[in-house]
Amino acid sequence: MEKNKIELYQHLKSMAVYLQPNVDETDYELGVDELTKWLTQYNQWFKETVVVNKGYRPYVLYNREVSILGNDIFIVPDKLMELAKSTINNGFAFSITLDIVELFHNYTHLKSLCDDSLLSSVGVTTDNLFVLAKLTSIKDFMRLLINLRRPIGIIGSISTLREYGFLSYESVNSMDITIYPIKSETSNFLEHNSRKSN
Repeated sequence: MEKNKIELYQHLKSMAVYLQPNVDETDYELGVDELTKWLTQYNQWFKETVVVNKGYRPYVLYNREVSILGNDIFIVPDKLMELAKSTINNGFAFSITLDIVELFHNYTHLKSLCDDSLLSSVGVTTDNLFVLAKLTSIKDFMRLLINLRRPIGIIGSISTLREYGFLSYESVNSMDITIYPIKSETSNFLEHNSRKSN
């Protein structure tokens, strides 16, 4: 029975966290202090449960990740960086999945996370490509994302990506980019999760 529990729990090594700023825009609703405390406790529980602390199964500590989803998460950039540092210190990779327009408006903060070696990968939802096209060259912005030198996941409908010539960009075809096609617009995957959390 104990062996079966370990076999099960060893797969509970990564998580997704939905963030949104609190009303005062000083922290997230969940609170970074509470999140980092919980993450530390969870990490300790995980290691004890799968008996890594006794020298067994060190491989289960590989490829662990905390994936951040949300809207307006860069409103409190210091808190986001604090959470990223705690995540790394607990042995997890730290990734972000956001709408492409939000990434465009917050590219400086995104780059800071990469410059400090805190960000492992970037997920990009592309429902709002038409909005980005009014703000800047999509091709130029993709080049900026690629220059972060992080794996990139593109989430969107193939028809929309084709419409904007996204798949023909040389930069898109030359780097570590994975496309996760959807049958229709997600619009908004993140907003949908926001409604569920309220």
